[in-house]
Amino acid sequence: MEYTYLNCRQHKVIKRKKFIYKFYKRQCNYYNEKEFYLECKDKVDFIPPLIYYSDKRKMIILKNVGVSLNRKQYSLVQDIVVDLYKKLYKTTGYFHNDLLYRNVVVSDTGKYFLIDFERTKKIYKKVSKDNGEELLNKIDLFHKKLN
Repeated sequence: MEYTYLNCRQHKVIKRKKFIYKFYKRQCNYYNEKEFYLECKDKVDFIPPLIYYSDKRKMIILKNVGVSLNRKQYSLVQDIVVDLYKKLYKTTGYFHNDLLYRNVVVSDTGKYFLIDFERTKKIYKKVSKDNGEELLNKIDLFHKKLN
Protein backbone atom coordinates (compact mmCIF):
# COMPACT_ATOMS: atom_id res chain seq x y z
CA MET A 1 0.00 0.00 0.00
CA GLU A 2 1.32 3.42 -0.93
CA TYR A 3 0.23 6.63 0.75
CA THR A 4 0.86 9.89 -1.04
CA TYR A 5 0.12 13.43 -0.01
CA LEU A 6 0.23 15.75 -2.98
CA ASN A 7 1.72 18.96 -1.65
CA CYS A 8 0.03 18.19 1.71
CA ARG A 9 -2.84 20.50 0.86
CA GLN A 10 -5.32 19.12 -1.63
CA HIS A 11 -6.01 15.46 -0.99
CA LYS A 12 -4.72 12.10 0.13
CA VAL A 13 -4.16 9.32 -2.38
CA ILE A 14 -3.95 5.65 -1.44
CA LYS A 15 -2.74 3.39 -4.23
CA ARG A 16 -3.60 -0.27 -4.18
CA LYS A 17 -3.11 -2.97 -6.78
CA LYS A 18 -6.60 -2.65 -8.31
CA PHE A 19 -7.90 0.69 -7.03
CA ILE A 20 -6.89 4.28 -6.27
CA TYR A 21 -8.59 5.92 -3.27
CA LYS A 22 -8.67 9.73 -3.22
CA PHE A 23 -9.77 11.59 -0.08
CA TYR A 24 -10.21 15.33 -0.58
CA LYS A 25 -9.61 18.10 1.93
CA ARG A 26 -11.45 20.70 -0.15
CA GLN A 27 -15.05 20.02 -1.02
CA CYS A 28 -14.89 22.07 -4.24
CA ASN A 29 -12.05 19.90 -5.59
CA TYR A 30 -13.96 16.74 -4.73
CA TYR A 31 -17.14 17.88 -6.45
CA ASN A 32 -15.30 19.18 -9.50
CA GLU A 33 -13.49 15.88 -10.06
CA LYS A 34 -16.53 13.75 -9.26
CA GLU A 35 -18.77 15.70 -11.65
CA PHE A 36 -16.16 15.47 -14.39
CA TYR A 37 -15.98 11.68 -14.06
CA LEU A 38 -19.75 11.30 -13.97
CA GLU A 39 -20.26 13.51 -17.01
CA CYS A 40 -17.38 12.20 -19.13
CA LYS A 41 -17.02 8.53 -18.20
CA ASP A 42 -18.72 7.34 -21.40
CA LYS A 43 -17.27 10.01 -23.69
CA VAL A 44 -13.56 9.17 -23.60
CA ASP A 45 -11.61 5.97 -23.04
CA PHE A 46 -8.42 7.52 -21.69
CA ILE A 47 -9.62 8.37 -18.18
CA PRO A 48 -9.68 5.75 -15.40
CA PRO A 49 -13.09 4.25 -14.68
CA LEU A 50 -14.89 5.68 -11.64
CA ILE A 51 -15.75 2.78 -9.34
CA TYR A 52 -17.38 4.54 -6.38
CA TYR A 53 -17.75 7.92 -4.69
CA SER A 54 -18.95 9.14 -1.31
CA ASP A 55 -20.11 12.73 -0.83
CA LYS A 56 -20.10 12.23 2.94
CA ARG A 57 -16.42 11.18 3.02
CA LYS A 58 -15.34 13.31 0.02
CA MET A 59 -13.86 10.16 -1.47
CA ILE A 60 -13.49 8.81 -5.00
CA ILE A 61 -12.41 5.29 -5.90
CA LEU A 62 -10.94 4.79 -9.36
CA LYS A 63 -9.61 1.75 -11.16
CA ASN A 64 -5.81 1.65 -11.03
CA VAL A 65 -4.94 1.75 -14.72
CA GLY A 66 -1.15 2.02 -14.54
CA VAL A 67 1.86 3.99 -13.37
CA SER A 68 2.43 7.74 -13.56
CA LEU A 69 5.14 8.88 -15.92
CA ASN A 70 8.39 10.33 -14.69
CA ARG A 71 9.83 13.53 -16.21
CA LYS A 72 12.03 11.71 -18.72
CA GLN A 73 9.21 9.48 -19.97
CA TYR A 74 6.91 12.49 -20.16
CA SER A 75 9.35 14.43 -22.33
CA LEU A 76 9.47 11.50 -24.78
CA VAL A 77 5.67 11.26 -25.23
CA GLN A 78 4.66 14.93 -25.30
CA ASP A 79 2.98 14.59 -28.70
CA ILE A 80 0.77 11.80 -27.33
CA VAL A 81 -0.06 13.92 -24.27
CA VAL A 82 -0.98 16.92 -26.45
CA ASP A 83 -3.20 14.68 -28.60
CA LEU A 84 -4.99 13.39 -25.49
CA TYR A 85 -5.39 16.98 -24.26
CA LYS A 86 -6.93 18.05 -27.58
CA LYS A 87 -9.17 14.98 -27.73
CA LEU A 88 -10.36 15.67 -24.17
CA TYR A 89 -11.41 19.19 -25.12
CA LYS A 90 -12.96 18.26 -28.48
CA THR A 91 -14.95 15.36 -27.00
CA THR A 92 -16.01 16.81 -23.64
CA GLY A 93 -15.51 20.57 -23.81
CA TYR A 94 -13.20 20.45 -20.75
CA PHE A 95 -9.63 21.71 -20.38
CA HIS A 96 -7.40 19.66 -18.04
CA ASN A 97 -5.59 22.73 -16.57
CA ASP A 98 -3.15 20.60 -14.53
CA LEU A 99 -1.24 18.66 -17.15
CA LEU A 100 1.85 17.61 -15.19
CA TYR A 101 4.01 14.57 -15.89
CA ARG A 102 2.56 12.75 -12.88
CA ASN A 103 -0.97 13.26 -14.25
CA VAL A 104 -0.28 11.04 -17.24
CA VAL A 105 -0.40 7.29 -16.63
CA VAL A 106 0.72 4.44 -18.84
CA SER A 107 -0.85 0.99 -18.53
CA ASP A 108 0.86 -2.40 -18.84
CA THR A 109 -0.39 -2.53 -22.43
CA GLY A 110 1.14 0.86 -23.30
CA LYS A 111 -2.12 2.83 -23.32
CA TYR A 112 -1.95 6.39 -21.94
CA PHE A 113 -4.48 7.88 -19.52
CA LEU A 114 -5.01 11.36 -18.10
CA ILE A 115 -5.71 11.59 -14.36
CA ASP A 116 -6.28 14.21 -11.66
CA PHE A 117 -9.26 16.22 -12.87
CA GLU A 118 -9.92 18.42 -9.83
CA ARG A 119 -8.82 21.55 -11.77
CA THR A 120 -10.54 20.57 -15.00
CA LYS A 121 -12.98 23.19 -16.22
CA LYS A 122 -14.68 24.41 -19.38
CA ILE A 123 -12.48 27.49 -19.08
CA TYR A 124 -8.81 27.33 -20.01
CA LYS A 125 -6.18 28.23 -17.44
CA LYS A 126 -2.49 28.24 -18.26
CA VAL A 127 -0.93 24.81 -17.83
CA SER A 128 1.89 24.60 -15.28
CA LYS A 129 5.34 25.80 -16.35
CA ASP A 130 6.69 22.58 -14.83
CA ASN A 131 5.85 20.84 -18.11
CA GLY A 132 8.61 22.28 -20.25
CA GLU A 133 8.53 24.94 -22.90
CA GLU A 134 7.83 22.65 -25.87
CA LEU A 135 4.59 21.24 -24.42
CA LEU A 136 3.43 24.70 -23.32
CA ASN A 137 3.96 26.05 -26.83
CA LYS A 138 1.95 23.20 -28.39
CA ILE A 139 -0.94 23.72 -25.97
CA ASP A 140 -0.86 27.51 -26.40
CA LEU A 141 -0.93 27.07 -30.19
CA PHE A 142 -3.97 24.80 -29.84
CA HIS A 143 -5.77 27.44 -27.76
CA LYS A 144 -4.97 30.21 -30.22
CA LYS A 145 -6.55 28.14 -33.00
CA LEU A 146 -9.73 27.77 -30.89
CA ASN A 147 -10.20 31.53 -30.67
